[in-house]
Amino acid sequence: MAQLHNHKDKEAQREFENVYQSLANAGSGSGDMLVATYDPNAIAQDLYAGTGTAAPTTTPDYIGQKYVDTTNLNVYLASETNGSYNWAFVGKGGVSDLSSVSGLTSWYKGENITPTTNGSTITAWNDAGSVLNHCTNIVGTPQYYENVVNGQPGAYFDGSEAMYGSDKSNVAQPQTHFVVFKGTDWGTGAEQGIVTMYNFSQSIAKQAGTTVIRTYAGGNIFGDSLSDDTAYMATAIFDNTSSSLQINDASAVTGTTGTGANTNNPNIGAAASGSNRFTGYVMEWMVYTGSLTEGDQDIVKAYLNNKYAIY
Repeated sequence: MAQLHNHKDKEAQREFENVYQSLANAGSGSGDMLVATYDPNAIAQDLYAGTGTAAPTTTPDYIGQKYVDTTNLNVYLASETNGSYNWAFVGKGGVSDLSSVSGLTSWYKGENITPTTNGSTITAWNDAGSVLNHCTNIVGTPQYYENVVNGQPGAYFDGSEAMYGSDKSNVAQPQTHFVVFKGTDWGTGAEQGIVTMYNFSQSIAKQAGTTVIRTYAGGNIFGDSLSDDTAYMATAIFDNTSSSLQINDASAVTGTTGTGANTNNPNIGAAASGSNRFTGYVMEWMVYTGSLTEGDQDIVKAYLNNKYAIY
């Protein structure tokens, strides 16, 4: 189903679906994506589409006018008509029908944390994937927060906390992982494991002594240098010599992560047999069996980006 997660107005959702259906009826390809928003002040629902790669440089014609950057699908909405600075970024367009992507084994999303009282100590993070490997083994007092990024909830870890799945997942390589997180102490100190399948068998972490993110399953792939208090989406393929690591929509780094299999308990907030713990927020972690195609990766990333408005 086509969705615009960053705009809550139901009329906007209906308009978007109508526009998308019109494109489909006109023979647009399955990869075409477009967003429309509802403007209560305008009779004609015109879509003002730009082709730049940054915020629009034109002055809005009226409050509520839309601007869709057709290069990167960024969506802007006009708050005033005084100048080009009156465009507000509201999200990205995309079709995010997750049901079309097969192989989802584990899915930890903020909505499935228990309890859901803001600031409360977490007692479980339930798995919405096919494995149903719920994280019920809690170390320390990780906390639930209801508005971490873009109004979405997540779990906070203070560097001494973690949580583990109740059983071994027993899913071998290749795999594709997606994780949305925000570090709050992303310095040059010790390693910080964001998510892992225990004993380094497919790990996504901050590299020790640097601000670089890396993946590991017997060998390392080193990615971008990241910053504190910024939400990121990491896409990691674990497929031995055909592995890769991508942050947001930047170019993926390819390499060899090794053959470490996902045969241990899933671990959120730590690495290396439960040590090297993470300081910051984890909002969502999705694990697919197989090396997903670029098209399937785009669908999952569109879902996550529309939900969290990361890039």
